[in-house]
Amino acid sequence: MSLSHRKDVINYFVEKNGYNSYLEIGLRNATSTFNNIRCKIKNSVDPNPASNAEYCTTSDNFFKDLEEDLLMIPPNFKWDIIFIDGDHYYETVDRDVPNALNHLSEGGTIVMHDCAYGEGITPANPRGTSVWKSWVKLRCTRPDLTMNVINIDWGVGVIQRGSQEVWDKEPLEICLTEKYFTSLVDENSDNPLDSYDLSSNGQFITNTSCVYSVDDNLIRTKLLPLITEEEFYKIYE
Repeated sequence: MSLSHRKDVINYFVEKNGYNSYLEIGLRNATSTFNNIRCKIKNSVDPNPASNAEYCTTSDNFFKDLEEDLLMIPPNFKWDIIFIDGDHYYETVDRDVPNALNHLSEGGTIVMHDCAYGEGITPANPRGTSVWKSWVKLRCTRPDLTMNVINIDWGVGVIQRGSQEVWDKEPLEICLTEKYFTSLVDENSDNPLDSYDLSSNGQFITNTSCVYSVDDNLIRTKLLPLITEEEFYKIYE
């Protein structure tokens, strides 16, 4: 299976681990991801009525109602795989991930979109996108998780219970700055992104094409950590 889209990553884990239940936070358009996921049980959450999500509410309210036994889903239900692609601001994602972990089955997987980088303004995100900050917080503070970001589709993150060496090279407040995140491990060497620009939505581009580059001299490669498709298969085979 070739990976080019978030749905490919989700279906890889569904098929490899025999997952039966899937929750999508941030449906927006079901044809993009949700309809393509091959799970027996599928649930969706999105506060926009136009998305036609099963639960038209915010993720905060969804998990609150779930735990108060106000939904058709049992309050102790745990999904095998949860996809987080809702509110693209770290203030919300900071809550989505712990809530998802609380309702993740043993051996389950969380997949997140837009983890690689993206500070700028877009029509879908008028305040800018800051998912990467939530990701970095977890990488710096949660030794009980296993985390990697596949360098496809604006950065597809994978979170599982396990263990990792947390990133403690700098204090958290420094790691959460754009300057540090886009800096070099060796400041005295050539910058592999010197010939690229930052697009209006914070992605590295050249001639309007997104740059899919994993370079060991980039802090973001080490910090996320950012991996290639080939590395993904070696890690998750």
